[in-house]
Amino acid sequence: MRQRGGLRLFHLALSIGMCWIWVETGFGFDAKHSDRNRLPASVVFNGPSTSNKIALTFDACPGTEVTFDREVIHALERTGTPATLFLSGKWMERFPEATRELAKNPMWELGFHGHAHYDLTSPNVSQKLFEREFDSGARVFKRLTGKDPKLFRPPYATVDRKIALAAEKRGLLTIEYDIASGDPDPKLSKRALVENVVSRAKPGSIIIFHMNGKGKHTARALPEIIQRLKARGFEFVTVSELNVDRAPAASRPTPPVSHTSETP
Repeated sequence: MRQRGGLRLFHLALSIGMCWIWVETGFGFDAKHSDRNRLPASVVFNGPSTSNKIALTFDACPGTEVTFDREVIHALERTGTPATLFLSGKWMERFPEATRELAKNPMWELGFHGHAHYDLTSPNVSQKLFEREFDSGARVFKRLTGKDPKLFRPPYATVDRKIALAAEKRGLLTIEYDIASGDPDPKLSKRALVENVVSRAKPGSIIIFHMNGKGKHTARALPEIIQRLKARGFEFVTVSELNVDRAPAASRPTPPVSHTSETP
C-alpha cells in the first residue's frame, strides 16, 4: 500500500514538475525538439496555405485541479464559430455530462489529449505509463462519446518520433499548431492575447487555446479575435476541414517562437 501511494505521489510530482518547467523556462515545441524533419507526415502543424481557412483548437488539460471554462464554449456558440476540442481522459472523467454534450454538438470536432497529461518525451515516463497515456484516454473518449478518436494532441504538445509512431499505430493523426495563443500566461493581457493571435494568423493556421480554466482571458478575447480575423477574410473550420491529411510536408513550417509558452 505504501509503495502504491508513493507511486501516485511520484506521478503527481512528475506532472506538476513538468508544468513548472514549462512555465519557468519558456519551453515550447522549438525549445524541446530540433529533429522535426524526422517526424512522420502524420504530425501536422497547419493546413494547406492555398485557402483562407484556419482552425481554432482548445485543450482541456487536467492539471492539478480539473476545471472547465464554459464561457469559452459560450463565446464560440454566440459567434457561430466551429472548433476542434482536445479532451484529456481525466478531464472527461471529471466532466462526463459536458463531454457527452460537446460530442452531440456538430459545431465541435473532438480529439483526445492523452489521459493524465504526462510529458511523454520525459525519460521519467515508463513504457507502461507511456502506453496508458494513449490507451486510457482513448477508452474514456470512446465510452463517453461513442466514437474512437481520430485526432491526438500530445500532452504539452511535445512530440517526438516515438510518440508520433505510437499515435499512427493507433490510427491517430497527431495535431500540433503553428500559432500559440499564449493564453495560459497570467502576465498576458486580453489586448496582448488578441494582438498575438490576430497579427500572426495566416491561411491554414492551427491556433492553440485552452478551455480548462487556465486561459486567463480566453473567453473575453475570443469575440474580438474572431471578428477581426473574419474581417481579414478568414473562414473558421475544424482541423479535419483544413484537409490536414492531405497537407504536403512543405506546408508544415517551423512554428515561430512565441514570447509565451503553452501550459495546461
